[in-house]
Amino acid sequence: MAIVTQSTSQISPANERMYHQSALLGEWKGNWAGNNQPVGFKVVNIRGSRAQVEYTHNGHTERGFAQITGSLITFGSVTVGTKDGKNLVLLFSAGGANGNEAQVSVTTDGITRQGTGIVYKNVIMFGQSQIATDDGKNGKII
Repeated sequence: MAIVTQSTSQISPANERMYHQSALLGEWKGNWAGNNQPVGFKVVNIRGSRAQVEYTHNGHTERGFAQITGSLITFGSVTVGTKDGKNLVLLFSAGGANGNEAQVSVTTDGITRQGTGIVYKNVIMFGQSQIATDDGKNGKII
């Protein structure tokens, strides 16, 4: 028995209007700011609330299905989002709740910066970036 996944995406018109989920399709590559190691994230397709993804880090690639919630994709300990389909924000959560700090990676115009962001209520502040969410599912990147 073989499992075949179509490469075509099925994004509902409502999710496209509200979250612009088609902007999540594509491939992003960059380097971690701390150790300059390459990191990449590829969204092969979106089918409903699942995305077929490839996450490359530490010299190996993990492939599988990720959960889509609004305009965010969560794959294991990694959550990604993009507003324009060009710049990707990648958040890495090391073991769940980490007090008032969060490990953050922000890619803007092809430049990736990584470090520790400060969490205050529903906002993570990192450098000149702010990631905010009101419900834990939908967010804004400022």
